Parts: sequence; structure tokens; C-alpha cells
Amino acid sequence: MELLSGRFLARIIELLGQPTNLLATISKKGNGFIDRIKRRTDVEIIEVTRRNRDGLAEELVGRIKTELGK
Repeated sequence: MELLSGRFLARIIELLGQPTNLLATISKKGNGFIDRIKRRTDVEIIEVTRRNRDGLAEELVGRIKTELGK
């Protein structure tokens, strides 16, 4: 539903243009806006799999704390 909101799409692009970190989820499949986000050189995609899903939250918390200097 979010992809139908022009305001939402514009805000995401605006946030990605700022010097800040953003943690978000994005569909594995898609074109248009989704594809544009995935092709950005400043975006890191981490795929959630059965193999990594149990430890992923802890890993991300650690990475966020490192970024925040905590």
C-alpha cells in the first residue's frame, strides 16, 4: 500500500539523501521504485533467510550500536 502513496515515496527518497542511517524492509521482488532503491550504491541489502534469521536481529543491533558509538 505504501507504494501507492506519492508522499511516502518522496519521503523515502528524501531520507536516503540525508547523511543518516535507515533500517527498512523491502520486497524481494518488484520493479520501479523498489528496483531503484535496490540499485542505489549507498544501500546495503541483507536477505533474511532460514539460515540467518535467528541471529540477524542481534547482528543488526550490534551494527547499529557501533554506528551510534555505543
